[in-house]
Amino acid sequence: APPNQELTVAVTCLKDGSLSVRAAPSSWETLVPDLRREVERKRGAVVLLRADRVVPYRIVQRLIIAAKSAGAQQIALATEPAKR
Repeated sequence: APPNQELTVAVTCLKDGSLSVRAAPSSWETLVPDLRREVERKRGAVVLLRADRVVPYRIVQRLIIAAKSAGAQQIALATEPAKR
């Protein structure tokens, strides 16, 4: 089920390597502090990690580590519905 927008902090990684937190540009150097600020502001929020299909798994792992480092208690991975 789609998460409640009010309780979600989305982190996006595009295939060109660009990052954003809640649609605001970020970088690997500022990702943890940017995310920490949002997690503290929205207590109990789910950090939703979104990555283009071609983003390597090791990058998704880095996103998970960054979310944990920022204090995220709940982390979810966005997926596309299966095509029939």
